[in-house]
Amino acid sequence: MTIANPPLPETLLVLPHLLVQNANAMPSPLSWGFPPPSAFAGFAHVLHRALSAELNLHIAGVGIICHAFSAQASLPAGRHAMQFHLSRHPVTHEGKAASMVEEGRCHLDISLVLGLSGDGLWQHTEDVLLKRLQAQVAIMRLAGGSLLPNPHARQPWLLSLEAPDAAQRKALHRLMPGFALVCDDWALERHWRKLCQHHADATLLDALHDAVGLHHQPGDKPDKNGHVDWQWAPKSGWRTPLALGYAALSPLYAAGAVRNARDVDTPIRFAEPLLGLGQWLSPHRLGRLHESLWFHHADPDAGLYRLHTPFYQPAVGAADTSI
Repeated sequence: MTIANPPLPETLLVLPHLLVQNANAMPSPLSWGFPPPSAFAGFAHVLHRALSAELNLHIAGVGIICHAFSAQASLPAGRHAMQFHLSRHPVTHEGKAASMVEEGRCHLDISLVLGLSGDGLWQHTEDVLLKRLQAQVAIMRLAGGSLLPNPHARQPWLLSLEAPDAAQRKALHRLMPGFALVCDDWALERHWRKLCQHHADATLLDALHDAVGLHHQPGDKPDKNGHVDWQWAPKSGWRTPLALGYAALSPLYAAGAVRNARDVDTPIRFAEPLLGLGQWLSPHRLGRLHESLWFHHADPDAGLYRLHTPFYQPAVGAADTSI
């Protein structure tokens, strides 16, 4: 399916080294770890709604660069699987222990890249824009977590998309060390077609499981005693399963048609998480910083509501590299 590219923003806003405490680490029923791109796109949308009228700005697109990730989980003694650190509600009015809160959490050190457009870029000075944006970000939540002050972080800055190549490369290097998250639909489709050569009934979900799994395979030659060394199968790139959005499970119901809906003024439909494949790249592997931007895409007729990185293209030759 071909997805049309959204319009390019005029300027990029970089929010470096945001410290997030207790962010959501369970993005879908089948994956855990880093929050989904929808959490960061939602952050950009809330920021747009808060400041678009005041500053005459349009905020769309968000780039995600992770510098540090700490899952609130550990491996208990005698166990083979990690467990999340769960919290418990206060005791009940009867003095009894309350139930556990079943949620996964993580701490993050991330930088966000936001796409800005509109007349407000010229109506306000750069200093006024940055101070107002920074003040609004400080009182928001991100991916369900709390934003903490970071005295060691650089100040936010703006980067025009018309900036020369040297300035673009400098911006990418300023975000290192870290890894940018991009969508990798090409690799998933390529791996699925490869899997279909051996298993004609393989699905995209089978390809996703096979692509992100760790495979143990025998060595090429046995030793003189007939023993074979088993090794991990090599992989190219750092790929990860991602919750990319939602796929519809029901038709689109008219506003107010579903009883007990939270919003009676908006059409509603039931949906399930949409899983895909993402890749972590060092920022210097990107051609320009706007290639890291995630955008919404909605196709109600197909029941598809997802995010993608439309301006990122794999490097020449990388599209043919095996997972």
